[in-house]
Amino acid sequence: RFDPGKRTLALDAHIDTVPAADSYTRDPHDPGTDRDIVYGLGSNDDGGCVVSSIAGFRHFFDTPLPFNLMLILSCEEERSGPGGSRLLFSENGPFASGELPRPHWALVCAPTSLKAATSERGLLVLDGTAQGVSGHAARGEGVNALYIAMDDIQRLRAHRFARVSPAMGEVKLNVTCISAGSAHNVIPDECCFTVDVRPTEQYDNLEILNELQ
Repeated sequence: RFDPGKRTLALDAHIDTVPAADSYTRDPHDPGTDRDIVYGLGSNDDGGCVVSSIAGFRHFFDTPLPFNLMLILSCEEERSGPGGSRLLFSENGPFASGELPRPHWALVCAPTSLKAATSERGLLVLDGTAQGVSGHAARGEGVNALYIAMDDIQRLRAHRFARVSPAMGEVKLNVTCISAGSAHNVIPDECCFTVDVRPTEQYDNLEILNELQ
């Protein structure tokens, strides 16, 4: 039971997963019949950790420990939404309001091949839009938004953040989605792309956003 005189350790695993991909070689919603291996969407990231965290929490629930044990099953980890861990630790969240005790430590459970990790990168997702002018491709009219976006993406690829984390290295940045055009003979007037940024403790999200702007 919770003891206000003790510190609190949280076991945190996320219940959401990335969407299934067309390249999957198995049915992503079939766990299979193998008694030793569970297949399927989210079984590794982060279903195995969810089950293990629940089992550990239940096992030690009535055991006297030198600390309180808390179980957090969070959502929106894969997309960094407002209803996940960010909500718990926000100014209006249950920890700040005193509704729940704020944990002193958190064991964030994720697939690491059973190797303990001391830190984890954050996440910043940017949506970029390049604006051009539509025209007919045969006549070479317009301003190609796709080419503008390619120049922007090349600048992003070449950018390096000066501060390097001793534990995690450089901030990682990847353009992961791009969309433009409606027909082969029309110069696109808009091109949208998505940037996946993985910050370290050397930067907060606003610093990275301002630097890239």
